[in-house]
Amino acid sequence: MNRARVWLAGLGLLSLGLLFAFAGSGNGGDDDKVKIEKARKSVLKIAAALEKKDNTAAAAEAKALAKSLKDFDEIENVMAVFKLREKNGLGVGSKRDGIVPDGIELKLLGIARDAPGQNAANKEAEALEKMAYVIAAVAEVALAKPPDRDEGKKKKKDFIRWAKDMRDAAPGLAVAAKSKSPAEIQKAAAKINSACTNCHSVFK
Repeated sequence: MNRARVWLAGLGLLSLGLLFAFAGSGNGGDDDKVKIEKARKSVLKIAAALEKKDNTAAAAEAKALAKSLKDFDEIENVMAVFKLREKNGLGVGSKRDGIVPDGIELKLLGIARDAPGQNAANKEAEALEKMAYVIAAVAEVALAKPPDRDEGKKKKKDFIRWAKDMRDAAPGLAVAAKSKSPAEIQKAAAKINSACTNCHSVFK
């Protein structure tokens, strides 16, 4: 009988422990969602400032967002804007699935590989221009939040260099999109993609 009571007591403690574990896990997930949403809003503010050529406001907002990140790994919350819209990314354009693929990273890869047709360049020009400023905005935050130290092949100076390459190349995509030139759009996208690929090969 005593053994049964001890066993039941132990089972109760185990269940209570699991309950707290799941509760903690749920709160962590909610916390991540809050951080990602905060990053999204801030990135859009930075992008809007860059589009207006207000580099001072863009840099200030980027530094503020970078300061709110606890460590370098949380830069992923900022990079999340590049995901497909269905995976909580910003998407491309104002309407869900109006442009395919509806995610900045995949769209960039696609137009860097194959120049869009003229009809697509005409239709997607405004969306691609906005996308370019979002890419520049993320690069601004990355420059404000580089890794604290080198770790093997992960060199701080390399991260900063690639982030600068990304930031400097992004306005070229905005200009190309505005011109509606398929060849120029592909050329500009390829330049950005090169910076991203170099960085991801080491840091992702």
